[in-house]
Formats: sequence, C-alpha cells, structure tokens
Amino acid sequence: NDLYSVVIIISILLNDPHLMENFIRDILFTFFPYLESKVQFCNKSILDVFSLPEDMFERLETFTHNKYMKLIIKMLGKYKTPNIFYY
Repeated sequence: NDLYSVVIIISILLNDPHLMENFIRDILFTFFPYLESKVQFCNKSILDVFSLPEDMFERLETFTHNKYMKLIIKMLGKYKTPNIFYY
C-alpha cells in the first residue's frame, strides 16, 4: 500500500548482506539531500510525503543486523570446525 511496505518486503527478500547494505545505502543517498537541508513539501518532510517513519534507517539497520547475525550463527552451526586446540 505504501513505500515503506515495499522497502520492508525487499529487505525480507534480500538474502545477501552486501545487497542489503547497498539497498539501504541507495535509499539513504536518495533521501539524504532532502533530510539534510530540511526541504519541505507543503510543510511536510520528504519522509512524511512518502509516509515513511522518521526512524526508518534505524529500523532497517536493526532488521539487517538481526537478520544476518542469525544467518551467520546458523552457518557457523552448519559448518562445525574441528577443535584443534585440544590434544
């Protein structure tokens, strides 16, 4: 229904941390000039115009951290390395 939903869906479907990082960076670089200079459109910020939450980038960062930390932990459990420190 709105742009934030699309951003969330894309974030869920991306399964590569590098692609996710690039996706967030692209969104940030798109909105940053408007956020930094506090441009207003009919007395609304760029985030308000697109119905995006003010803390969208913090939410995406938290989501990305949680998603990929779980993936890394899962991968580490899958590929158990032998313990070479015990004789």
